[in-house]
Amino acid sequence: MVFLSVRKPIQIAKKVSPVTALHYQSEIGKSKSQLKSRHFSAWRMALRNIQRTKKKSILAVLSIFLGITSCLIVTLLIQSMSADNFVDYEMEYDIELTNQTLALGYNGKQSQLFDEKFINELTSIDGVSKISLQKEQTIMPEYSKDVFYPYIQDKYQSQGTEAPDTDYYEQYPTRFYTQLVSIEADKIKDYITEKGMDYEGFYQGQYGLIACDTPELFPDNMTLHFQTGQLNQYKVIPNDKSMEIPIGGFLPSSYYGGLSSDAPYVFVSDAGMEKLAPEAYISSLGIDVTSSNEKMALSDIRELCSQSGKISIISKTELIEGLHSAKITLYTLGGGIAFVLAFIGVLNFANIMFTNTKARKHELYVMESIGMTKKQCRRMLQMEGL
Repeated sequence: MVFLSVRKPIQIAKKVSPVTALHYQSEIGKSKSQLKSRHFSAWRMALRNIQRTKKKSILAVLSIFLGITSCLIVTLLIQSMSADNFVDYEMEYDIELTNQTLALGYNGKQSQLFDEKFINELTSIDGVSKISLQKEQTIMPEYSKDVFYPYIQDKYQSQGTEAPDTDYYEQYPTRFYTQLVSIEADKIKDYITEKGMDYEGFYQGQYGLIACDTPELFPDNMTLHFQTGQLNQYKVIPNDKSMEIPIGGFLPSSYYGGLSSDAPYVFVSDAGMEKLAPEAYISSLGIDVTSSNEKMALSDIRELCSQSGKISIISKTELIEGLHSAKITLYTLGGGIAFVLAFIGVLNFANIMFTNTKARKHELYVMESIGMTKKQCRRMLQMEGL
């Protein structure tokens, strides 16, 4: 940068003759010849000198302002990132375990990893205070163009892709599937009550909820007919038994994260899952641990899950530590950039002050020769700097 910045000035300076250079003075703007006051002081002279080099003064102020502002913005943004609040929002429990064999796209057979033996061993770990489970069952809804195709079309349009033909799932019914998911009724009690739905009915498993942001695409008083089955490479091997459940309302699609198939998720209460699919797989476990034994409990849980190799573990403690390290990285990068900008501003200011003084040294000599003291000269330059 220094090499590039001095090339052009050197080329310009070469074209200036020595005689012309002797008569050079610093950039002086046009000023009014009228004197507003006969009284001269250091700060008045400093103000006049700044007005003579307005562009340089503005450049110095802006560069320092940019550096200071960037430092404040970086610090403010990073300090406003609360890792604890983010983790508390994203995770309900201290440790969450997920059955990877139930994940969409898993190339293998679904299996019950969280069986009774596993849960008993988990309960016996020192520090585990509470275990909550969630069940899932793969189901194959009975496909109907009028009921499901508007939803499928809207979903593909929101993703920017082309939807399958209207009769695609009539030709391949085993590829139209979704998950029947159990949910603790207490968690969505306020939502059900706010939407005017029957909480006791949902709690007892009398109806289910569909995860969808566009409920107007589905008919009113809808009853879902489906078969349970086993998911195997993007198609379902259904059981012979057909079941049905009334749909009493809708949940936001963002409520249940992750990938979804073309059929929407269906949520029922724990009692509803026991009625419809008592042999459903446990998809995830939420574990609360005491703070005094958190690290030891996490180590024991990892050792227990390593025996399967198909269980993912997410811990609040580790997630918070990872976010803290990310904040330190942001501090280093953002703070470094802000410091460089601020340092450039300070150098720019110092450079302008130095060059202005050097260019006016003959003028300062004249001022001293007619009675200006060194103290007054120093005060004038200090006022210019301020």
